[in-house]
Amino acid sequence: MARQSNAGSPEPPGMDIDTPDGSVCDDYTSAETQYEYPWTMENKQAIDDYFDWLNYQWQRVETLLYRGPTGEPWPKKPKVDVKKLDSRGAGRQQKGLAGQKLHEYLIANCVDAGEVALPQDPRGGFSSLEEMERHLKVGWERIKTHNRTALVWYIEYGQILKNAFTLHELEKDTGRRDSTWDEWLLNNVGISSPQGRKIRTVASLLAPYPGFKKLGLSFSEVYSRRKQIEVMLSANRAWADYWRRV
Repeated sequence: MARQSNAGSPEPPGMDIDTPDGSVCDDYTSAETQYEYPWTMENKQAIDDYFDWLNYQWQRVETLLYRGPTGEPWPKKPKVDVKKLDSRGAGRQQKGLAGQKLHEYLIANCVDAGEVALPQDPRGGFSSLEEMERHLKVGWERIKTHNRTALVWYIEYGQILKNAFTLHELEKDTGRRDSTWDEWLLNNVGISSPQGRKIRTVASLLAPYPGFKKLGLSFSEVYSRRKQIEVMLSANRAWADYWRRV
């Protein structure tokens, strides 16, 4: 069927709306208070990767529609086809950690924060995106060389990303910049939009609780458990107070 020329821009399927504090995807919001199927970490990551690929696919098709042939590469499909998970009994696992068990599990996986070297901000802070570029690039390379003991880096780095997002929007409003945040982040720092959102989401959740800077779990595991952690912090004041302590 031919596309209606007067239909205007096509309406994409459920898409992430990028905000400084995370993402909102149509009916599924970052409040994360609704039920989510207890996937294994591996299957949950596969679904996240597939979702990101679909978003990139949509953006690439939209580029083709409005800009015509550009020769730009198309997103590479993830190795895991999530359609294989969409069958009765697929991806089952034991009930995920929650509440008291999750609180105890996180405590058991804390490490001495003094063992983790933090990237330092330049004296006087940042005054422009150009000044932040090198700092962000170096920080990102350091993060990639660490894993389980680098969560504190992700938290600190996510705060810097949030500040960069705000500065980008300010410069865009004043006419100093015409690129989108996603374009600037990928072209100047080398971080994809989905990865940047994930980092900022985790930082927004954990930054108010300094105790999480001692957590030695990998970023991917913490991100996969972010909903349960958010519920845990809001469900019990004693648990929340524990993680507020340094």
